[in-house]
Amino acid sequence: MGKSTCARLLREALPGTLFFDADACVRQLLTSPEIVARIVGEFGDSVLSSDGQLDRSRLREQVFDSAEQRAALENILHPVVRMKFEDERERLSASPDLRVFLADIPLLFESDYRFEHDLSITLATTVATQIRRLADSRGLSRTLAEQIIAAQMPIAEKMGRADIVLWNEGRLARLEQQITDFTQWLRKTRRIPS
Repeated sequence: MGKSTCARLLREALPGTLFFDADACVRQLLTSPEIVARIVGEFGDSVLSSDGQLDRSRLREQVFDSAEQRAALENILHPVVRMKFEDERERLSASPDLRVFLADIPLLFESDYRFEHDLSITLATTVATQIRRLADSRGLSRTLAEQIIAAQMPIAEKMGRADIVLWNEGRLARLEQQITDFTQWLRKTRRIPS
């Protein structure tokens, strides 16, 4: 969808923003010996590379073949991600200088956990663009990219649930203008200083 670009633009437009990135949190967790041991306990040594490190590509292929295995991995990772989210949110409430807490939660609507928030933003594009961007950015096969997209809630449903929808199909300047419009509206309605 272009989440990294969108998040960067939002942080630039809203100085003093505390940002929580659930995907970055997961990447960090996948290097934790404790988490890796739990994953190997669940999925076996087949998810390890020859040097004993977690092979994220193998793990990804294995879990996107099976909803049951994906749920098992999520049961290992998601509680820790939620805890780290709550820790960051508490930092916001404890800091008088911090004005905005922005969290990139890819499975916000799919999750059974209710992440406390004031507004939800969905970054949307066509499914064809989603598949192309996912395959290109992560070096995935088109088939695996399609499986990953199919495992998520349809974008039209996410758009219907979101408070704000940013459409990211086309030129970067169009997304930049939407973010400018959104942050101006946010400052006005939430009284966030520039």
